[in-house]
Amino acid sequence: MKAREVYNNAITLSGYSIEDNTTGVLDGSEDLISAVNRILTDLKEKEIASPNDEIEDVALTEALTYGIAMFISFRRRDTIANKFLSDCYNSKRAAYLSRIENVKNIYERRQRL
Repeated sequence: MKAREVYNNAITLSGYSIEDNTTGVLDGSEDLISAVNRILTDLKEKEIASPNDEIEDVALTEALTYGIAMFISFRRRDTIANKFLSDCYNSKRAAYLSRIENVKNIYERRQRL
């Protein structure tokens, strides 16, 4: 999925229209890149350079979508939506990061002779 598609999904998830450009928050590709990179940094991922960059990991795109939607609702001062989207983003973020940062148990149980 391209970064632009993730961003468009986040606008829709926020309850705004892509065609009408009613977000009034993030206009143009520079703002799109900035919003995506802000959430990617929070998810400990490499930043993108273009709205057409591919993001292939499904868990990452889910967390990214909710993170951008949370950002949009915050900028629009929509406190009810922001609370809901923040909870969803934190859940998706925790799931994504725990998958990446699993700690392998390196100590094996010793058997007594």
